[in-house]
Amino acid sequence: MLCAKCHQQNPAAARFCNQCGSALAPAAAPQLRRLTLMFCDLVGSVELASRLDPEDWHALLGAYQAAAGDAVRGHHGYVAQHLGDGLVAYFGYPLAGEDDALRAVAAAFEVVANVSALAVPRSHDKLRVRVGLHTGPAVMGQVGGNEGEYLAMGETPNIAARIQAVAPSNSIVLSAATRTLVQPRVRCVELGAFQLKGLAVPVRLFHARSMRAPDDTQRLVRGLSPFFGRTRELALLSHGWEAAAAPSGRCLLLLGQPGIGKSRLARELRARAVREDADAWTMRCSAHTATTPFAPLAQFLRQAMAAAGGGTG
Repeated sequence: MLCAKCHQQNPAAARFCNQCGSALAPAAAPQLRRLTLMFCDLVGSVELASRLDPEDWHALLGAYQAAAGDAVRGHHGYVAQHLGDGLVAYFGYPLAGEDDALRAVAAAFEVVANVSALAVPRSHDKLRVRVGLHTGPAVMGQVGGNEGEYLAMGETPNIAARIQAVAPSNSIVLSAATRTLVQPRVRCVELGAFQLKGLAVPVRLFHARSMRAPDDTQRLVRGLSPFFGRTRELALLSHGWEAAAAPSGRCLLLLGQPGIGKSRLARELRARAVREDADAWTMRCSAHTATTPFAPLAQFLRQAMAAAGGGTG
Protein backbone atom coordinates (compact mmCIF):
# COMPACT_ATOMS: atom_id res chain seq x y z
CA MET A 1 0.00 0.00 0.00
CA LEU A 2 1.07 3.59 -0.58
CA CYS A 3 0.96 5.84 2.47
CA ALA A 4 -1.05 8.99 1.68
CA LYS A 5 1.03 10.97 4.17
CA CYS A 6 4.61 10.15 3.24
CA HIS A 7 4.07 8.33 -0.09
CA GLN A 8 6.06 5.30 1.05
CA GLN A 9 5.29 1.80 -0.19
CA ASN A 10 4.10 -0.63 2.52
CA PRO A 11 3.12 -4.31 2.50
CA ALA A 12 -0.39 -4.81 1.18
CA ALA A 13 -1.56 -6.45 4.41
CA ALA A 14 -0.20 -3.67 6.66
CA ARG A 15 -2.59 -1.50 8.68
CA PHE A 16 -0.06 1.20 9.59
CA CYS A 17 2.74 2.83 7.58
CA ASN A 18 6.13 1.35 8.42
CA GLN A 19 7.74 4.76 7.84
CA CYS A 20 5.55 7.35 9.59
CA GLY A 21 3.13 5.17 11.57
CA SER A 22 -0.04 6.69 10.15
CA ALA A 23 -3.06 4.50 9.48
CA LEU A 24 -3.26 3.09 5.95
CA ALA A 25 -6.35 3.13 3.80
CA PRO A 26 -7.55 -0.16 2.28
CA ALA A 27 -5.72 -1.31 -0.84
CA ALA A 28 -6.73 0.82 -3.82
CA ALA A 29 -8.62 -0.70 -6.71
CA PRO A 30 -6.91 -0.87 -10.10
CA GLN A 31 -6.95 2.47 -11.88
CA LEU A 32 -6.01 3.66 -15.33
CA ARG A 33 -3.40 6.43 -15.25
CA ARG A 34 -1.35 8.32 -17.79
CA LEU A 35 2.24 8.14 -16.63
CA THR A 36 5.72 9.01 -17.69
CA LEU A 37 7.89 6.07 -16.68
CA MET A 38 11.60 6.23 -16.10
CA PHE A 39 13.81 3.16 -16.29
CA CYS A 40 17.47 3.63 -15.43
CA ASP A 41 20.21 1.05 -15.23
CA LEU A 42 23.91 0.97 -14.41
CA VAL A 43 26.26 0.36 -17.32
CA GLY A 44 28.68 -2.55 -16.84
CA SER A 45 27.25 -3.57 -13.49
CA VAL A 46 28.01 -7.28 -13.98
CA GLU A 47 31.68 -6.54 -14.58
CA LEU A 48 31.80 -4.17 -11.61
CA ALA A 49 30.19 -6.71 -9.29
CA SER A 50 32.67 -9.38 -10.39
CA ARG A 51 35.79 -7.35 -9.69
CA LEU A 52 34.75 -5.50 -6.54
CA ASP A 53 34.70 -6.83 -3.02
CA PRO A 54 31.06 -7.68 -2.12
CA GLU A 55 31.00 -5.06 0.63
CA ASP A 56 32.34 -2.40 -1.73
CA TRP A 57 29.82 -3.36 -4.38
CA HIS A 58 26.99 -3.20 -1.84
CA ALA A 59 28.08 0.26 -0.68
CA LEU A 60 28.47 1.51 -4.25
CA LEU A 61 25.06 0.16 -5.22
CA GLY A 62 23.52 1.89 -2.22
CA ALA A 63 25.17 5.19 -3.15
CA TYR A 64 23.84 4.84 -6.70
CA GLN A 65 20.32 4.10 -5.52
CA ALA A 66 20.40 7.04 -3.10
CA ALA A 67 21.69 9.46 -5.74
CA ALA A 68 19.14 8.37 -8.33
CA GLY A 69 16.28 8.24 -5.82
CA ASP A 70 17.02 11.71 -4.48
CA ALA A 71 16.94 13.10 -8.03
CA VAL A 72 13.58 11.44 -8.74
CA ARG A 73 11.98 12.56 -5.50
CA GLY A 74 13.43 16.04 -5.88
CA HIS A 75 11.29 16.40 -9.01
CA HIS A 76 8.23 14.89 -7.31
CA GLY A 77 8.55 11.49 -8.93
CA TYR A 78 7.77 8.21 -7.20
CA VAL A 79 10.42 5.47 -6.96
CA ALA A 80 8.36 2.34 -7.56
CA GLN A 81 11.02 -0.39 -7.65
CA HIS A 82 14.70 -1.13 -7.25
CA LEU A 83 15.52 -4.01 -9.58
CA GLY A 84 19.07 -4.95 -8.66
CA ASP A 85 21.11 -2.23 -10.32
CA GLY A 86 18.01 -0.77 -12.00
CA LEU A 87 15.43 1.73 -10.86
CA VAL A 88 11.84 2.32 -11.97
CA ALA A 89 10.12 5.63 -11.27
CA TYR A 90 6.67 7.03 -12.04
CA PHE A 91 5.79 10.62 -12.82
CA GLY A 92 2.03 11.14 -12.65
CA TYR A 93 1.50 8.87 -9.65
CA PRO A 94 0.42 9.22 -6.90
CA LEU A 95 -0.16 12.85 -7.90
CA ALA A 96 -0.74 13.76 -11.55
CA GLY A 97 0.24 17.09 -13.08
CA GLU A 98 0.37 18.74 -16.46
CA ASP A 99 4.19 18.78 -16.32
CA ASP A 100 4.79 15.12 -15.43
CA ALA A 101 6.86 14.42 -18.55
CA LEU A 102 8.96 17.55 -18.14
CA ARG A 103 9.70 16.75 -14.50
CA ALA A 104 10.70 13.24 -15.54
CA VAL A 105 13.23 14.58 -18.06
CA ALA A 106 14.60 17.10 -15.55
CA ALA A 107 14.97 14.29 -13.01
CA ALA A 108 16.72 12.13 -15.61
CA PHE A 109 19.34 14.81 -16.24
CA GLU A 110 19.94 15.02 -12.49
CA VAL A 111 20.16 11.22 -12.22
CA VAL A 112 22.88 11.11 -14.90
CA ALA A 113 24.78 14.01 -13.29
CA ASN A 114 24.58 12.59 -9.76
CA VAL A 115 25.42 8.99 -10.63
CA SER A 116 28.25 9.83 -13.03
CA ALA A 117 29.92 11.75 -10.20
CA LEU A 118 30.25 8.57 -8.09
CA ALA A 119 33.70 7.00 -8.14
CA VAL A 120 34.29 3.25 -8.40
CA PRO A 121 36.43 2.07 -5.43
CA ARG A 122 40.14 1.56 -6.10
CA SER A 123 39.97 2.87 -9.66
CA HIS A 124 39.77 6.09 -11.62
CA ASP A 125 36.44 5.07 -13.14
CA LYS A 126 33.09 6.74 -12.56
CA LEU A 127 29.71 5.06 -12.57
CA ARG A 128 27.76 5.28 -15.80
CA VAL A 129 24.01 5.03 -16.24
CA ARG A 130 21.48 4.99 -19.05
CA VAL A 131 17.92 6.25 -18.79
CA GLY A 132 14.81 5.57 -20.89
CA LEU A 133 11.54 7.51 -20.69
CA HIS A 134 8.14 6.79 -22.19
CA THR A 135 4.70 8.32 -21.66
CA GLY A 136 1.42 6.51 -22.05
CA PRO A 137 -1.51 4.80 -20.33
CA ALA A 138 -0.89 2.20 -17.63
CA VAL A 139 -3.03 0.35 -15.12
CA MET A 140 -1.96 0.81 -11.53
CA GLY A 141 -2.82 -2.36 -9.65
CA GLN A 142 -1.79 -4.89 -7.06
CA VAL A 143 0.86 -7.40 -8.16
CA GLY A 144 1.70 -10.53 -6.19
CA GLY A 145 -1.33 -10.86 -3.92
CA ASN A 146 -1.58 -9.43 -0.42
CA GLU A 147 2.17 -9.20 0.02
CA GLY A 148 2.76 -7.72 -3.42
CA GLU A 149 3.28 -4.21 -4.71
CA TYR A 150 1.06 -1.61 -6.35
CA LEU A 151 2.68 -1.21 -9.77
CA ALA A 152 2.07 0.10 -13.28
CA MET A 153 1.18 -2.58 -15.81
CA GLY A 154 0.68 -2.62 -19.54
CA GLU A 155 2.60 -1.71 -22.67
CA THR A 156 3.90 1.62 -21.37
CA PRO A 157 6.32 0.21 -18.76
CA ASN A 158 7.48 -2.44 -21.22
CA ILE A 159 8.34 0.19 -23.83
CA ALA A 160 10.15 2.34 -21.26
CA ALA A 161 12.27 -0.66 -20.25
CA ARG A 162 13.12 -1.46 -23.88
CA ILE A 163 14.12 2.17 -24.54
CA GLN A 164 16.47 2.14 -21.57
CA ALA A 165 18.11 -1.02 -22.90
CA VAL A 166 19.15 0.68 -26.17
CA ALA A 167 20.22 4.01 -24.64
CA PRO A 168 23.93 4.89 -24.91
CA SER A 169 26.03 5.26 -21.79
CA ASN A 170 25.29 8.34 -19.67
CA SER A 171 22.44 9.39 -21.92
CA ILE A 172 18.69 9.96 -21.75
CA VAL A 173 16.51 8.56 -24.52
CA LEU A 174 12.87 9.54 -25.00
CA SER A 175 10.04 8.00 -26.94
CA ALA A 176 8.21 10.17 -29.45
CA ALA A 177 5.29 10.40 -27.03
CA THR A 178 7.46 11.90 -24.30
CA ARG A 179 9.41 14.09 -26.69
CA THR A 180 6.19 15.67 -28.00
CA LEU A 181 5.23 16.71 -24.47
CA VAL A 182 8.59 18.27 -23.63
CA GLN A 183 9.69 19.55 -27.03
CA PRO A 184 9.46 23.27 -26.17
CA ARG A 185 11.68 22.82 -23.11
CA VAL A 186 14.13 20.06 -24.05
CA ARG A 187 16.72 20.01 -26.82
CA CYS A 188 16.58 16.63 -28.55
CA VAL A 189 18.34 14.86 -31.40
CA GLU A 190 16.45 12.17 -33.27
CA LEU A 191 18.15 8.78 -33.17
CA GLY A 192 15.88 7.16 -35.75
CA ALA A 193 13.43 4.27 -35.65
CA PHE A 194 14.32 1.26 -33.50
CA GLN A 195 12.80 -2.19 -33.63
CA LEU A 196 12.45 -2.82 -29.93
CA LYS A 197 12.17 -6.36 -28.64
CA GLY A 198 8.59 -7.60 -28.47
CA LEU A 199 7.10 -4.70 -30.45
CA ALA A 200 5.74 -5.17 -33.96
CA VAL A 201 6.20 -1.55 -35.08
CA PRO A 202 9.50 0.38 -34.96
CA VAL A 203 9.64 3.16 -32.37
CA ARG A 204 11.17 6.59 -33.02
CA LEU A 205 13.61 7.56 -30.30
CA PHE A 206 15.20 10.87 -29.33
CA HIS A 207 18.35 11.70 -27.39
CA ALA A 208 17.64 14.43 -24.81
CA ARG A 209 20.63 16.77 -24.85
CA SER A 210 19.78 19.64 -22.50
CA MET A 211 17.00 21.69 -20.93
CA ARG A 212 15.94 25.03 -22.38
CA ALA A 213 15.18 28.08 -20.25
CA PRO A 214 11.41 28.50 -19.73
CA ASP A 215 11.46 32.17 -20.74
CA ASP A 216 12.96 31.72 -24.21
CA THR A 217 10.09 33.60 -25.83
CA GLN A 218 11.25 33.44 -29.41
CA ARG A 219 11.57 29.68 -29.18
CA LEU A 220 8.14 29.37 -27.58
CA VAL A 221 6.41 31.36 -30.31
CA ARG A 222 8.40 29.99 -33.25
CA GLY A 223 6.81 26.91 -34.75
CA LEU A 224 3.36 27.49 -33.29
CA SER A 225 0.29 27.73 -35.48
CA PRO A 226 -0.69 31.25 -36.63
CA PHE A 227 -2.40 33.34 -33.97
CA PHE A 228 -6.02 34.12 -34.91
CA GLY A 229 -8.83 35.66 -32.92
CA ARG A 230 -8.59 36.72 -29.28
CA THR A 231 -8.18 40.27 -30.56
CA ARG A 232 -10.05 41.78 -27.62
CA GLU A 233 -8.21 39.72 -25.02
CA LEU A 234 -4.81 40.49 -26.53
CA ALA A 235 -5.69 44.20 -26.72
CA LEU A 236 -6.54 44.19 -23.00
CA LEU A 237 -3.25 42.52 -22.17
CA SER A 238 -1.35 44.94 -24.39
CA HIS A 239 -3.04 47.86 -22.66
CA GLY A 240 -1.94 46.43 -19.33
CA TRP A 241 1.60 46.10 -20.64
CA GLU A 242 1.64 49.73 -21.71
CA ALA A 243 0.26 50.79 -18.32
CA ALA A 244 3.02 48.81 -16.60
CA ALA A 245 5.50 51.42 -17.77
CA ALA A 246 3.88 53.87 -15.37
CA PRO A 247 5.52 54.31 -11.97
CA SER A 248 2.63 52.52 -10.27
CA GLY A 249 3.07 49.36 -12.36
CA ARG A 250 0.32 46.92 -13.23
CA CYS A 251 -0.66 43.34 -12.33
CA LEU A 252 -2.91 41.24 -14.61
CA LEU A 253 -4.71 38.00 -13.76
CA LEU A 254 -5.72 35.78 -16.70
CA LEU A 255 -8.43 33.25 -15.82
CA GLY A 256 -10.22 30.62 -17.90
CA GLN A 257 -11.01 26.95 -18.37
CA PRO A 258 -8.15 24.62 -19.34
CA GLY A 259 -7.37 24.47 -23.05
CA ILE A 260 -8.86 27.78 -24.18
CA GLY A 261 -5.52 29.45 -24.96
CA LYS A 262 -4.37 31.26 -21.81
CA SER A 263 -0.77 30.15 -22.27
CA ARG A 264 -0.76 31.24 -25.91
CA LEU A 265 -2.03 34.71 -24.97
CA ALA A 266 0.69 34.99 -22.35
CA ARG A 267 3.31 33.92 -24.90
CA GLU A 268 2.14 36.52 -27.40
CA LEU A 269 2.36 39.23 -24.74
CA ARG A 270 5.82 38.10 -23.71
CA ALA A 271 6.92 38.12 -27.35
CA ARG A 272 5.81 41.75 -27.63
CA ALA A 273 7.72 42.65 -24.46
CA VAL A 274 10.88 41.06 -25.83
CA ARG A 275 10.49 42.87 -29.16
CA GLU A 276 10.44 46.11 -27.17
CA ASP A 277 13.73 45.17 -25.46
CA ALA A 278 12.09 44.44 -22.12
CA ASP A 279 13.07 41.61 -19.81
CA ALA A 280 10.37 38.91 -19.72
CA TRP A 281 10.70 36.62 -16.72
CA THR A 282 8.65 33.49 -16.16
CA MET A 283 7.80 31.86 -12.85
CA ARG A 284 5.55 28.80 -12.72
CA CYS A 285 3.38 27.37 -9.99
CA SER A 286 2.81 23.65 -9.56
CA ALA A 287 0.49 21.52 -7.50
CA HIS A 288 3.57 19.60 -6.33
CA THR A 289 5.01 22.71 -4.64
CA ALA A 290 1.76 24.10 -3.23
CA THR A 291 3.09 23.88 0.34
CA THR A 292 6.56 25.26 -0.47
CA PRO A 293 6.89 28.99 0.29
CA PHE A 294 8.03 31.08 -2.68
CA ALA A 295 8.57 27.94 -4.79
CA PRO A 296 8.12 29.70 -8.19
CA LEU A 297 10.57 32.43 -7.18
CA ALA A 298 13.11 29.90 -5.87
CA GLN A 299 12.85 27.88 -9.08
CA PHE A 300 13.33 31.02 -11.18
CA LEU A 301 16.40 32.06 -9.19
CA ARG A 302 17.95 28.60 -9.54
CA GLN A 303 17.43 28.68 -13.31
CA ALA A 304 18.84 32.21 -13.55
CA MET A 305 21.93 31.21 -11.56
CA ALA A 306 22.46 28.14 -13.73
CA ALA A 307 22.16 30.22 -16.89
CA ALA A 308 24.71 32.67 -15.50
CA GLY A 309 27.11 29.84 -14.68
CA GLY A 310 26.72 30.17 -10.96
CA GLY A 311 25.36 26.70 -10.24
CA THR A 312 21.94 25.75 -8.91
CA GLY A 313 22.55 25.65 -5.17
